Formats: sequence, C-alpha cells, structure tokens
Amino acid sequence: MLDSTGRYSFQVIGANRPKFKSGARREGTPEENAAAVFNTETFFGTYSVNEADHILTLHLERAILPNWDGIDRTYKIILKGDALQLEGPPSASSRGPMIPYTDWVRAR
Repeated sequence: MLDSTGRYSFQVIGANRPKFKSGARREGTPEENAAAVFNTETFFGTYSVNEADHILTLHLERAILPNWDGIDRTYKIILKGDALQLEGPPSASSRGPMIPYTDWVRAR
C-alpha cells in the first residue's frame, strides 16, 4: 500500500506455512521460526517518486530483514493501464542474481 502522504507498507506472507505445535508465536522451535520467516517479506517507511526517470525510491524504516532497516531501495516504474509494475534492483539468490518484479493493480 502506498498512500497520498508518502508512506507505504508492504507485506507478502507465503501460503501453506506449517503451524507451530505450541500454537504460541514466541514458543516456536528454531525450525518453526525459520519456516515462518522464510516465505515472508515485509517492510514499511516513506517513499519518493522521480517522475522524469520513472523511479520509485522506498526509504525503509523497518524490514523483516534487519540488514534493510534504514536503507533506500529503488525500483523502475512501469505503468500499464491500471497496473503498476515495479522492477527492483538485482538481488542475490542461490541460483545467482535475479531481478524481482512486483505487480500492483489499482483497487476500485
């Protein structure tokens, strides 16, 4: 979600994550905690847009990955009708560098 005041919040939580046997978030085993976080991406903060260069910059205040707290991430803006696609910076993965894409559609 990006709002008109320049703030944003982004959460992606994977499906089919195993439930904790204890049922309590703070009582998960190391394996349960790792599985809960592995398919989760979340961060929030403020944003700015460079319309001339079609660039969105997210100013991360906090993120699930502590290394991202306080950093900026830039994305190329691609508009297609009511759809917005963001092309992120290359990220490391076990298969080598990848370029992440995020697709958004305007809520009605």
